[in-house]
Amino acid sequence: MRERSRDKSRLEDILKSIGYVRQYVENVKFEQFVSDTMRYFAIIKNIEIIGEAANMLTRNFRQSHTELPWRQIAFEKPLIL
Repeated sequence: MRERSRDKSRLEDILKSIGYVRQYVENVKFEQFVSDTMRYFAIIKNIEIIGEAANMLTRNFRQSHTELPWRQIAFEKPLIL
């Protein structure tokens, strides 16, 4: 259910997952990334969390922040290698 009172916690989830993704890719070359399946799937999982949390934000919140591509954030599928 999309409750206005939950928007803050969903945004916190998005920020936390962004932080994890940044941590997991920091100083990692692409070759290392694709050969490390645990790192790869940890990143994919956090991208899924970001998408699910963005999808559950209230319409009012998303309409108040049209500068962000909510549709892409919520519905883009990660590339499976």
